[in-house]
Amino acid sequence: MKKRATIDTTCLHNLCTSCGTCEMLCPVKAISMSFRNGQFIPSIDYTQCTLCGICAGICQGLDFLSPDLTGTDTPMPHYTDQIESIIRHDAYIAAYNAWTKDMEIRKHSVSGGMVTTLIYQLLAHQEYTEAFVLQFDTFSGTQAQFQPVTDPAQAMTSAGSHYIPVSLANIVSTIRSHPGRKYILVGTSCQFAALRKVFAHLRYDTGSLLFLGLFCHQTLNYNVLSALTKWYGKRSDSLQKIQFRSKEKGGWPGDIKLTFSSGKTVFVDEDIRLKSKKYFALNRCLFCIDKFNLHADISFGDCYIPEDKDPLGKSNIIVRTEKGRDILARHSQYFHLEPVDIEAIKKSQDYYKEKTERLEYALLMGAALNGQLAELQKLQRFKNAAKKLSRRQRFLKWGADNRLNRIYTSIRLSRLKENATIIWHKQTFTFYWALLTGLWCWIRYRHRPRSSGHYVLINGGELFNKGAQAMTFTVIDAIRKRHPDKQCVLLSFRDYERSDTEKEQFTFDIVPLDFNLKMCMAMPLNRLFFARRFKKAEKSVMSIMKNASCVIDISGFALSSQFGDSKALGYLMTLILARKYHIPYILLPQSFGPLSFSTSRKPAIKILSRLYLPTAHTIYAREEESLRTLHSLNLKNVSKSPDIVLMNEHYDLTNIYTHSPADQFDKLERPAVCIIPNMNVFNHLGSTAFYEMYKKIIERLIEKEFHVYIVSHAEDDQYICRKIAAMFDASVAVACLSDNYNPLQLEQIIRQSRFVVASRYHGIVHAYKNGIPAVVIGWAVKYDELLGSFGQNQYGIDCRACLSSPDTLFNKVLSCIEDMIKNCSQERKTIKDKMTELLTLPSPFDEISRAIEVYSKS
Repeated sequence: MKKRATIDTTCLHNLCTSCGTCEMLCPVKAISMSFRNGQFIPSIDYTQCTLCGICAGICQGLDFLSPDLTGTDTPMPHYTDQIESIIRHDAYIAAYNAWTKDMEIRKHSVSGGMVTTLIYQLLAHQEYTEAFVLQFDTFSGTQAQFQPVTDPAQAMTSAGSHYIPVSLANIVSTIRSHPGRKYILVGTSCQFAALRKVFAHLRYDTGSLLFLGLFCHQTLNYNVLSALTKWYGKRSDSLQKIQFRSKEKGGWPGDIKLTFSSGKTVFVDEDIRLKSKKYFALNRCLFCIDKFNLHADISFGDCYIPEDKDPLGKSNIIVRTEKGRDILARHSQYFHLEPVDIEAIKKSQDYYKEKTERLEYALLMGAALNGQLAELQKLQRFKNAAKKLSRRQRFLKWGADNRLNRIYTSIRLSRLKENATIIWHKQTFTFYWALLTGLWCWIRYRHRPRSSGHYVLINGGELFNKGAQAMTFTVIDAIRKRHPDKQCVLLSFRDYERSDTEKEQFTFDIVPLDFNLKMCMAMPLNRLFFARRFKKAEKSVMSIMKNASCVIDISGFALSSQFGDSKALGYLMTLILARKYHIPYILLPQSFGPLSFSTSRKPAIKILSRLYLPTAHTIYAREEESLRTLHSLNLKNVSKSPDIVLMNEHYDLTNIYTHSPADQFDKLERPAVCIIPNMNVFNHLGSTAFYEMYKKIIERLIEKEFHVYIVSHAEDDQYICRKIAAMFDASVAVACLSDNYNPLQLEQIIRQSRFVVASRYHGIVHAYKNGIPAVVIGWAVKYDELLGSFGQNQYGIDCRACLSSPDTLFNKVLSCIEDMIKNCSQERKTIKDKMTELLTLPSPFDEISRAIEVYSKS
């Protein structure tokens, strides 16, 4: 009976968060905190304990399914019927991407510097008396404590994240001693839950308190510091200071910075911090369903939204109370605030998956505490969850028991696999199995006469990116004009998954051909090892391959290490398949290189390239740089040709569509400038510089009395296009053309522009094809050569050259725009003259026709 009335239940099930509130509120001081298994755990002196039950009543460790977290008062056994509603439960007013305007604070903070700046301003304006902050350098045997500060400058010294358990004793004792003051509290969800239980027990009015909550993805026990010291320090070293996340070396999200007594400083990759959580997290964290801190007035965390990431760091903030909204509004002049959909935040943080997993664990623990575990585990869902939980807890025991050598070995093996530095890693093994497949096909190849096939296969095209769509339409139109008896087939597994209604509007067929299907068709043995997602379509794909006249590759830019090794391997596998089925393979104008593949995979790609690229009938390079890359492989079947979209004067829509689409497109207000962004430029520049650049561009164009139209040239760009437009209110002459236009309609829109500001390669091609000049913000060599071929190099800016100095980039772009406004008429004439010259060049489609004729006679 004694143990049921105390926090011994918490300790027995390893659910303590080391908050220390039980020690603080024990009326007879029978509880003391002692260091065990990497954290501070309460111990009860039963010679003094009166079994008052206060410690158990205020213990947050047992309270992981409270109604304010689940959104329901339903008794725990019935929660299984409401899992979805519990997962979706949230309470908030607004959500933002945010960062401080104080660059010094932002530099030393782990994300956007929002918490530090807000505390500084609230103390400086004397709106609050004190703030409780954590100033932690290293572990010296005593538990970390929140310290009250009144000086704004002191708050700045505490910037940073500390992933260790912290005692709340100082907070409770200070507030009890001076109840009339206004305090700022900063903490995780478990800390705030504990404090609110304490204040409820003390009947303390929390109206004078401001809760600034932190997103939390597990707290680490103190053994992690011993581990880092052992792994990265010298034998006699002691750890003097740890920064769990320092931007000093590589920017956000930051590496671990360790300073040792010997003076040695080590930066440890952030991946080690993330992997350490598997072993050193508190057991109680497995049952937490409040990652985003529902108890806070404002919740703060890192911004992981892909489109908004920034090397300087940004925050996501969720305003949860009116108090939080009022405070943020009063001090908004110190921040950049961008409204954001909270679902985007949740998606970026894998929120629903993680919360579902934690809720299952919490229900299992709740059932165990209530003696209902056997009943719950009858459900398959919870039987599986119990196995996962047991495995997770086994790893956590390694950390609690300080099994540092075992943990180090486990982390290193995990990193070796992920970095693909050893051949037995699954992905690297796939490369060498593909090499064996290619060698097997090469050895078994026998030339066989074959009749001309009915199908012309198009590889590398797709209908999502407008540039790829334009190339696809160009090829189909050209083939149908020259060979009306041939049926075009697009090899695209993404487009194959479109609805039948969408696919039926086109004259060409669409079949899937992903990497696994290529491997299975190349060597039958591979069917044992590679899952076939499109197994039902395999026979029809094989039948089409056997009856094909040629394969036309329009990948655009695939044989390059810039996009990873896997894309290049998939590219070469199509060549292997074409040779096996005796199909002539023509690579239409595209970019190649660089070929700096990862060390472990480069031999496989190199051997396959040297074997199979020479088997192509013709390879067309789009740029001189690409030509040099191909010549370095000693290829003789290489020619240079402009982009095929430039070579097509007009489309016959009946060759592409079963029913010609309505000729609908937006009529632009004149004078107009179209802006065509590119997500790749966003990825190079980072969110802040990217949006600031377009803000300055549009402001300059409006100042010059242009109507600005933001055009999405790829599905990947739609989000950034909408966000650029959202920076300007409705009264400004800025519009986002969000309709899903086909390439022909896009050309008609671009044709109405005075000039364009473009980053999409085929957006520039569409402009030049219609005699429209372009200011180009590029990110690859292909842009330089395209501009050079039209005498437009002076209007091109490579964003990669200005990464360290965004202001230099902004000035270059604005200068180019000014020059373009002055010289637009002359540049139009120059471009039209160059287009006339280009159209006199030999067409790659003539070579395709010759290939079809030659192979049909062989």
